[in-house]
Amino acid sequence: MISNFRGLLNDTIRINAFQRAIDELIDNTQSVLEIGSALGTYSFFAARKNAKKVYAVEMDDIIYAGIAIARKNRLDEKVHFIKGKSTEITLEEKVDYIIMEDYSPFFIYEHLEEVIVDARKRFLKQDGKFIPNKILLKIVPVQSHSFHEEINLWRRQKDTLYGIDWSYTTELAFNRPYYAELHKLVPLTDESLIKTINLSQDSGFPFSFSLEKKVLRDGIIHGLAGWWDSFFTENQYFSNSPMEDSNTWGQMFFPFQYPVKVKKGETIAFQIHALESKYTKNIDFKWTLENNGTRQEQNTLKGGFLPIENQIPKEKQTKRLNTKGQITRFILEKLEQGQSPELIGIQLDEKYSTKIITRDEKTRILNNILKKFI
Repeated sequence: MISNFRGLLNDTIRINAFQRAIDELIDNTQSVLEIGSALGTYSFFAARKNAKKVYAVEMDDIIYAGIAIARKNRLDEKVHFIKGKSTEITLEEKVDYIIMEDYSPFFIYEHLEEVIVDARKRFLKQDGKFIPNKILLKIVPVQSHSFHEEINLWRRQKDTLYGIDWSYTTELAFNRPYYAELHKLVPLTDESLIKTINLSQDSGFPFSFSLEKKVLRDGIIHGLAGWWDSFFTENQYFSNSPMEDSNTWGQMFFPFQYPVKVKKGETIAFQIHALESKYTKNIDFKWTLENNGTRQEQNTLKGGFLPIENQIPKEKQTKRLNTKGQITRFILEKLEQGQSPELIGIQLDEKYSTKIITRDEKTRILNNILKKFI
């Protein structure tokens, strides 16, 4: 799994943005906490700025690689590593800055708000801030022939293979968002700001957003692209926008099953809603598009294998595994079959690439299971 972390480290656009922010904001009078430190990169940057105290919190075994790297670079006396979940550990003091970037390409995912609010209450000084501190969620209708064709895999066969109609699986596939790391997304309107979140103050990350926009160029709407701009200071930021240079974050692609041709100057209406389950804290999305009297809706509740009425939790209903539980079960089954951790890691990326859960989080789950049971 070290290859995943090395790949993230090789993203110079992202790393340089965080390093510039740390260099500008941190001095020898301040203490710093990094949540999800992995190899310890940002903690090392803070230590090299002579921060008064640096805490690096990581729940997975990758923390031991961070400890070794700290020793090799003579930073082990400056960085205090703590193994565990941020919601379960304690610190001897409150800090001036919390560094965190364990987000999805569209920022939000299950339990994220819980982690941020807990860290803010228990670890951050009254006038302290996060790095980055302000998150802007944005959306734009996009054209992407290659991405749409990849999802609509059997379009030319009209969803019929081996004499069997598989169209239901296509419907499922179009009711799920995807990480857009390899496909080009071409914006067809101006970007739209959905929500602004101040991490050191705000709560309530789910949202509902509706807007009408003018089309800027002739094209075909294949879906919506969502991303986040993150501000370290008023002028210094990092973005995983499709209009920026590519980076390891990519964007979140919300596909429409039926592409919509549009012409420059036309007005389209679209909506996107992020809904958090009161019971499981799972995040579900609904997105719609209206044009020339037609309306199209996709919904992650329709992208599950159970009927919608069975996906809505009820107080007396038997609880179902959330995404992390499903991944845990998958890993244990593969280990029982004798598969290697490396192969399981590859399969995790393939099988759960459409889930609203980060690659780092999948890596943490796998590493925790290996530690406990192998």
